[in-house]
Amino acid sequence: MRRICSIAVIGTLLLASSALAGKSSFDVASSAIPSAEKASVVIVPITISYDANLTALDIPLKYSAGVTLTEVTFGEMLDGYDFKTANIMAESNTVIIGAINMVFGSKPDLEAGSGVVANLHFTVNDASVKSILIEKVQLSDPDHDLYFVYNRYDENNVPHVVLETLEFQPIEVALSGSASTDPLVPKEFALGQNYPNPFNPNTKINISLPKASEYTLTIYNVSGQKVLEITGEDIARVVKLDIDMSAYASGIYFYKVKAGNFTATRKMVLVK
Repeated sequence: MRRICSIAVIGTLLLASSALAGKSSFDVASSAIPSAEKASVVIVPITISYDANLTALDIPLKYSAGVTLTEVTFGEMLDGYDFKTANIMAESNTVIIGAINMVFGSKPDLEAGSGVVANLHFTVNDASVKSILIEKVQLSDPDHDLYFVYNRYDENNVPHVVLETLEFQPIEVALSGSASTDPLVPKEFALGQNYPNPFNPNTKINISLPKASEYTLTIYNVSGQKVLEITGEDIARVVKLDIDMSAYASGIYFYKVKAGNFTATRKMVLVK
């Protein structure tokens, strides 16, 4: 019931007559930030600035191919809002972000300010992609455009809804720190020979990932028993793994990698 009420209120506000509300801005960061949690993910902050009494906002955006928008997290600018939503439409590379201040009762208007309103979390699917083009999009049925909604009070302290349509030029967001900026991105999956080999007790194994992938490296003894397994997820690059076999006896071992549909196996020798 609350959700239905929230959507109805937003719809009412966005159908108000359009008028210039004041000096405001909407910006998308020109460089993405690598995620600290997932190596294949980059984050694009969205910032806003407004003069006063920002009551609601509507942000429909379109982004280019080669990436997947997996999540939208809200910034500190929306901490006081009763209702926040992010509708990701992956089939059309579109996202609609909306928020409204008062839904569940009366509360003071928000003061003028600026800061992060949302963060777009993209997974980079194509290692050849060097940037993401982000642009505003106008949608119909239901109607969406890049709006800020304000309350303006008359001499009797009665609020009147004022809607400001914002201009935003398409921006190329550089994938800073992501795989697409690395000239050494592998062209195909590969499993390198461990080095040194023979070794005692540490060795290195390289896995080439031409695109962001999950991988599993499994080490077996000559009897086919699994003795060690390493799993991970990384951007398109050469993943360099340090292997410590100090807990295992001398002998011949086999190591196998699986990444997507790629599998490969090699032999190594531990000599103590």
